[in-house]
Amino acid sequence: MKICVIADVHGSQKWKQIIELEKGNVDRFVFLGDYMNRKYSGATLEEQFANLKEIVAASETIPMDLLVGNHDAYHFGGVRCDGESTSKEVRNYFNSLIASGKLKVTVTYGAILFSHAGVSAVWMKEQGIKKIEMINERFKEDPLIIDFVMGEDFEPHGDNPYQSPVWIRPKSLLAAAVKKFDQVVGHTPVEKTAILSRGQLSFVFADTGFRDYNIVDTENKKIERKETNF
Repeated sequence: MKICVIADVHGSQKWKQIIELEKGNVDRFVFLGDYMNRKYSGATLEEQFANLKEIVAASETIPMDLLVGNHDAYHFGGVRCDGESTSKEVRNYFNSLIASGKLKVTVTYGAILFSHAGVSAVWMKEQGIKKIEMINERFKEDPLIIDFVMGEDFEPHGDNPYQSPVWIRPKSLLAAAVKKFDQVVGHTPVEKTAILSRGQLSFVFADTGFRDYNIVDTENKKIERKETNF
């Protein structure tokens, strides 16, 4: 299967150009979250919300998975929620996406695991989650399972092995990642797609601000990086 990865939208409409370029060339698209960003200066929150609804509408006719990001969680609660930057309409919309299963934390294809920031075995153990498949089930029951973890010696940017799949940072992810899965994530900005390894596992960091995007071939685990000129 060939999957086009679209990382960290942050209100941008460049996702449309990627879909137009790759529709027909790939089997599906995976969005890595952060559809809205309360601090994004290129679009108002109202424009970002409209953009999110366009993405959801596109998912009705185009095979795609929509994953949740930490900036999305700002809009439906949690320890870092800024109630002044969102609205009841936005909160209700996110909650409806979660309840319907449209918005997920993870998806797996073959031995490749996709999420916003990465899945830590430490976080799974502390949450009592024994299988990757259980994460989305728990998320529907309790969306704040992905909340920022205020644990012992917490680091404000999420660089702890016990952080959730929308908050963990690369150093901690590599140290505590679940076994058996290569992972594809966004969340931490990089100049261009970065691929790091830990033992037999590979980790693709794809939040480049649309400077590039990636096609993941799940059968042979090849990553094709494509630069953008828009």
